[in-house]
Amino acid sequence: MIEVLISTTIIAFTLMGLVSLQMATLKYQKVAHFRSLASQLEADMADHVRANATSVTTTIGSGVDNL
Repeated sequence: MIEVLISTTIIAFTLMGLVSLQMATLKYQKVAHFRSLASQLEADMADHVRANATSVTTTIGSGVDNL
């Protein structure tokens, strides 16, 4: 009977460790997803800035006052 109690205790602690490991993995996966999303948004914003840079330099170079 003692052996069953000890093995049940060991299994319970092992399962709790696996659950905490799974929770940490999900947390880090969510952080990695947000960082990836931020990187994609940053690249998209940089593309927009580069695409609009020619119209800005043309406007400034032509002497047009936008105020």
